Amino acid sequence: MAKSWGFIVGLGVAVSLSPALSLAFGVDPRVERSVADGYVAGSQQPVACNAAGCLAVWSVFSADHSRTVAIRAARIGPTGAPLEPSTVTLSEGSTSRYSPSVATDGTSFFVVWVLEGTGVVGARVSGSGAVLDAGGVVLAPPATGSQQNPTVAWNGHDYLAAWQEAPAGVSAIRGTRVSAGGVVRDPAGLAIGPLSASTRRMPTVVGVGDGFVVAWEDARVMPYGDLYLARVAADGTVRDPAGLHPFTTFHTRTAPSLSSDGSRALLVWQDGDGGLNGVRSSLLGADGLAGAVSVLGTTPGRPSAAFDGSHHLVAWAQTSVVHHALLSPAGVPVAPGDRTLGAGAFGPPFLASGGAGFQGVVQGGGIPGVLGFRVSADGATTTAPSPISFQSNAQTDPRVASDGTDFLVTWSDRRNVLAARVSASGAVRDAPPLTLASSALQGRVAHDGTAWLVTWVRTDTGGVGAARVPSSGAAATLAAAGTFVPADTLGPGRGYAMIGGVEVMLGARRSARLQRLPVPSLTPAAAAVVDGRGATLTSPPAVGFDGTNHLAAWQAGGVAPPYCATVDAIRVTPDGDRLDPGPLHLSPCYPSDGFIVPSVAFDGSRYLVVWNARGASGADVFGARVSRGGELLDASPLVLSSAAGDQRNPAVVFDGARFAVVWEDGRAGNRDLYGTRVLTDGSVLDPSGAPVAATPTDESSPQLAVNAAGRVLVTYVHADPSLGVDRVEATFAAFEGVPDAGVPDAGSLPDAALVDVGFDAGAADGGFIADAGSLPDAALVDVGFDAGAADGGFIADAPATDVGRLDAGAPAESSGGLCAVRPGSVGAGGHGALGLAALAAILGRRRRKGRAASPRRR
Repeated sequence: MAKSWGFIVGLGVAVSLSPALSLAFGVDPRVERSVADGYVAGSQQPVACNAAGCLAVWSVFSADHSRTVAIRAARIGPTGAPLEPSTVTLSEGSTSRYSPSVATDGTSFFVVWVLEGTGVVGARVSGSGAVLDAGGVVLAPPATGSQQNPTVAWNGHDYLAAWQEAPAGVSAIRGTRVSAGGVVRDPAGLAIGPLSASTRRMPTVVGVGDGFVVAWEDARVMPYGDLYLARVAADGTVRDPAGLHPFTTFHTRTAPSLSSDGSRALLVWQDGDGGLNGVRSSLLGADGLAGAVSVLGTTPGRPSAAFDGSHHLVAWAQTSVVHHALLSPAGVPVAPGDRTLGAGAFGPPFLASGGAGFQGVVQGGGIPGVLGFRVSADGATTTAPSPISFQSNAQTDPRVASDGTDFLVTWSDRRNVLAARVSASGAVRDAPPLTLASSALQGRVAHDGTAWLVTWVRTDTGGVGAARVPSSGAAATLAAAGTFVPADTLGPGRGYAMIGGVEVMLGARRSARLQRLPVPSLTPAAAAVVDGRGATLTSPPAVGFDGTNHLAAWQAGGVAPPYCATVDAIRVTPDGDRLDPGPLHLSPCYPSDGFIVPSVAFDGSRYLVVWNARGASGADVFGARVSRGGELLDASPLVLSSAAGDQRNPAVVFDGARFAVVWEDGRAGNRDLYGTRVLTDGSVLDPSGAPVAATPTDESSPQLAVNAAGRVLVTYVHADPSLGVDRVEATFAAFEGVPDAGVPDAGSLPDAALVDVGFDAGAADGGFIADAGSLPDAALVDVGFDAGAADGGFIADAPATDVGRLDAGAPAESSGGLCAVRPGSVGAGGHGALGLAALAAILGRRRRKGRAASPRRR
């Protein structure tokens, strides 16, 4: 039986146990194909084509968009459509990986990227899309400085990968040759662009004859960069070790790109001559010097070039519009030139020749993800950019609330707000889930005694919507969808919604106002200024409810001198009136280099506000108690977790006996969920924290709810390695039935060696044990309940012969949740059965003594 937060009781000693983790379950197991996030704007050449098709590569952001953590690819057919319903993952993990580029040898592909802490790596991909080098091959070990912007090309014999490197305050362009079989021919690297204190960056490479040409931005003469290049022979000899300036004059030229007809290279760039920005090109001679310069367009943009055997095509983008120009093999523009492909881009386009024409990819703007487009061989016809970065449907931003028995979990698939009820035993009652809103994010949920209330923010208008979902019924149905609140009623900035009690508070991220949305009318009421100082709310407030009034807590400050932030709170009536003249400052002023995320719970007498902020070992978790009357009960914040690594995004709930706090924890190098229990007097029972959900991939964004039986459901986002996307999962944290602190003498537990009062992770119980008879001698007593119990876990007046040692697989009675077991199976020595009333008495005395012995705060 899996147990959590159990205690060993015996011989007057108590030891806290790390929990065995509850089984997690998905709230929506459906796997759908959807447009995926992807990032190509930071790449040098993210598409290549051969006779079998094209391969596009991109990087994928983490859930919090703080870094890119995966490299993915898709095969594209001759029509420009993806050939498979899902994408290929070349590399994924918690460490940053970025800037992928790809080339082809005519049969397979070779992809290069930067893996933080490792260096430049590469992997072969077969023509059918199979990854041939799992995890990648290291092409260059990490330098003393950064390695950026790798690029790669094929010359008929080998690949040449090139990248910029910045060791010890200088910069250079380096590279290595790689065989078609993935063998690194130059493990020490090639010095292509010499070390210099001036910047060398943005390399581009193309195969010419049996060698290569590499060009880059170089600031040795022009402070904003001019173009230099080097020719690299087939044997790796760099023919221009000092770098060659191919022009007769110096001025600002940036963002180079190269294409080749096999014998000569075409160099294109963004020009800044005299401030007249535009895109220009020149055909390079065998000596590497530029010929006549052609003006391809007067609109600036980072260009990309490709050759299809008949023509060069150059494309670039400005203000979401892709421009392109067709050139003859001699580099002469073909009329009319500078054609537009249509809106939809949010970054530079990239080209490769493939099939009858050219394949392009570009960062999506109005359409998310990576987009692909086709241009005909004569440049006359194009297709509008359309998504090529597909993936399984992601699930984010979970929220949860209980109606006293069941739970309602809400989440977003980045398009819609969805919801499903979950029973107290972990059964998902609504499959498929209920779609509450489309074009919406950031759902929030609470229960008003009759129905769940869910709010969300519209992604198209920025307004806020709401709906009620009834507790009863065979399936959840949408009831009384609310009128959307226009965004302009919320003040400046993007709106958000949060719920405390049965009231919805609306606000704007950049204002210090809350607005009521009374239930059930869902009609906006007057706004309340919650912060009399007019401070900026730099994070959405958390709202708690004490049955009469609300407590709102938020991060204040951090966007103006002295550039530090505090955690503030204020009480607000259901009518929107402030009960306090100004906000209560719960914390010192923390450095404002990260969001302080608060959460609030109420225990019947006082609130506990928890948050993350910078501590001694990174981001730590803190808390403070606030009385119902608005008095701060802790002179300095409670330290809930100060473990190694960052702890972020805490959530708190009161389970009827103590507060339960769960947060994202970075002590293992990735993000897991850890938790602790906090007594009403402020005592932290698990100062080191204990794992709630911990796998090799990330768990994040925990949210908590508790039912009337004290059952705590934790919902969170899990980075699913099999699907390559985030999915919402849930697990029960068995905080129930666990003593608070301290252990008295064994009392009426004679000869007892061990009593385990942890409850089964899957049981739908509240851990209440009462009046079950006498307690005979026992060597080992285990009162854990079977995971199949479908009851509230309440046991009363049970005869001693009904309870004993629970064998694995023992059936659970469906009526009272009492597991039927063999009398006398309590211990290894076959002692009599356990009387639960005596155990309850022991736990009661133990709780009272433990609290009496603890230092009491107000």
